[in-house]
Amino acid sequence: MPIYERLIEDHHRQRVLLGRIVDSTGSLESRRRLWQQFRLVALCHADAEEMTLYEQLKASPSGLERARLSMMEHKEAAEAIERLDEMDMANPEWLEKFQSLARVLRHHMKEEEEHVFPLARTIISEIVARDLARSFNKRRGALA
Repeated sequence: MPIYERLIEDHHRQRVLLGRIVDSTGSLESRRRLWQQFRLVALCHADAEEMTLYEQLKASPSGLERARLSMMEHKEAAEAIERLDEMDMANPEWLEKFQSLARVLRHHMKEEEEHVFPLARTIISEIVARDLARSFNKRRGALA
């Protein structure tokens, strides 16, 4: 499987967790558990994606700027996650800030799937894309 399909699987998992957190009107304990799951998935995904796909894109003049932009978005998301970690989840403002992060992340994932991955397919060979998927899985597994 090429890396793009593997990343789309991870994006789906993140979207599901984002939705479950937004819909979590029950106990704070449930929301905390979902949040911990989500933050681990999101942060490990971003790190592994940068070290695999974006390293390859940065090596190409036609992929460099897009890779830099996506990596900057990853950094901003990580900072937002850190700010949410510092907030009291019982505070209604937490959910508002989370929903804002969720919107940004959904947009980021859509951009990757509709623009970055098609660009990458023109830069990265199918064989390399499969190798990147294996590297992504190893790195992500080591971080999780």
